[in-house]
Amino acid sequence: MGTNTATMPPSPGTRFHVVHLAEDFLPPDQLSGGVRVAVYNEVVEMARRGRVTVFAPRIVLPPLARYAEGRAHARANADRATRDADPPGIRVLRPPYLHVPILWPVTEPLQLTILCLWAFLRHGRDVRLWHGHRVYPMGFAAMMAGLLTRRPSVATAHGSGLHTVAQRGPARARWLTRFVLRHATAIVAVSEDLSRIAAELGVEDRRRRYIANGVDIDFFRPADTAATRAQLGVPPDAVVYSCLGYFLPVKGHKVLIEAFAELARRRPDALLVLAGDGPLLEDVRRQVKEAGLDGSVRFLGPVGHAATAPWLQACDVLVLPSFNEGTPLVTLEALACGKPVVGTAVGGTREVVCDARYGLLVPPGDPAALAQAMDEAPRRAWDVAVLRARAAEYSWPRIVDRLCDLYAEIDPGGGFRR
Repeated sequence: MGTNTATMPPSPGTRFHVVHLAEDFLPPDQLSGGVRVAVYNEVVEMARRGRVTVFAPRIVLPPLARYAEGRAHARANADRATRDADPPGIRVLRPPYLHVPILWPVTEPLQLTILCLWAFLRHGRDVRLWHGHRVYPMGFAAMMAGLLTRRPSVATAHGSGLHTVAQRGPARARWLTRFVLRHATAIVAVSEDLSRIAAELGVEDRRRRYIANGVDIDFFRPADTAATRAQLGVPPDAVVYSCLGYFLPVKGHKVLIEAFAELARRRPDALLVLAGDGPLLEDVRRQVKEAGLDGSVRFLGPVGHAATAPWLQACDVLVLPSFNEGTPLVTLEALACGKPVVGTAVGGTREVVCDARYGLLVPPGDPAALAQAMDEAPRRAWDVAVLRARAAEYSWPRIVDRLCDLYAEIDPGGGFRR
């Protein structure tokens, strides 16, 4: 598989060295968002088998008014991502690079490529492989670094890069994404649906692998529901539905509120818990108010990844009304906590909830069907052991085993091992 060839054999007795490229890399208590969580856990598990460097450059925005919010966000990430918070034994590199208005489609890929070469020359001439998370920009940087250092490169497609950017994004974004798809040694898709899209975009079978995201089944586990609800201030007799995720159009919150309004007429004891932030948050708040659901919907605001576990343990059902998904981590986390999923039959959700023993699926954008499934799910008797066993199929050790197998295939002399 692939076109790049590693030229430097590992020294006897040494472990492999792989560079993971990510747009940011935060400590575990600050994690939110599926890609951040996936990259962090993948890196930590990978470091148990070999040497890992994380390349997470800091973007520097110009002092213009329109970038004020972005600069504040970047400063907050820089404050959180201190060396003391980095996982033991993992080198994290965070060199700065500049956002240049108008010219950024050219300048950013160029800067990232140069910084990768700096990282190689300064910190990692023994690196065996470059692995970028998201097809663009980090997959592009990994691919270019691989070509220039004659090492294999892997780009992981986590979702929107193939669902939207590669097909309907701006022309330059489509071109750059498809360039990576053509020239990376291997493309990893986190769902079979994404793998199918990659194939349609020209990625051959020999360069394409479906390797899902994973779940920490030791952290996400069943707990006493009544005790957890007492800690969270949730009524003990309520029927609780949790929906955890960013407020974006693709996540389907508008449809969820329409469905919940119908459900609340049947189930006055229903409580919907919404966690996260995003551009549509205020729109959803208004929709809840206009529907007269203020007393039945609880907004938690942004919730760190670790803090989501109690809300999954306290609920009766996880609801995921998305219009498309990669492998949604929250479905795996809910199953690991012994909770069923009511979701839409799209992408990786359809693959995880592939059997009625794990939850109920409905068509996307159908509030009536969603309300019916939400009404039915708490009435069923779910087998916690079966739900948890399904999650265990996606445990991080199993996922990283598959990645190591891929690495060994594209660089047989690289010392990659399970």
